[in-house]
Amino acid sequence: MASEELTAGSIVWLVILHTNARATRFYEKSGFKKLREHYNQIGKINFKYELMLKEI
Repeated sequence: MASEELTAGSIVWLVILHTNARATRFYEKSGFKKLREHYNQIGKINFKYELMLKEI
């Protein structure tokens, strides 16, 4: 795993399962903004995620 230094203007992003309201609230309070929805299929099950980002 590569280690990179975060500097001003860096963007941190993460993906949260859309049903995880507690995590969504935590990251929103931490300054992350919802960017878009993302879908992923594992087997026959579709999962909906929220892509969030924060500029440092």
